[in-house]
Amino acid sequence: MFDLKTALLLLVTITTLGIGLTVLFRHRRNPANLAFVFFTIGVALWALTNALFQLTTDHWFGVVYAVASYY
Repeated sequence: MFDLKTALLLLVTITTLGIGLTVLFRHRRNPANLAFVFFTIGVALWALTNALFQLTTDHWFGVVYAVASYY
């Protein structure tokens, strides 16, 4: 079911990826910025798998998304 929680998770995913890509394109050589980009990708994937878990109605996909979220 698409509700406020799912919409906010998708908004967090898009915003986090946007911030990470902005940092990546501005200063690629800095190791701290690269670490930040990997961190933002991880947060975005976590939020996306949680949103997909909220949206699914199939039991098998729910288990896959939950395992991916905890991984």
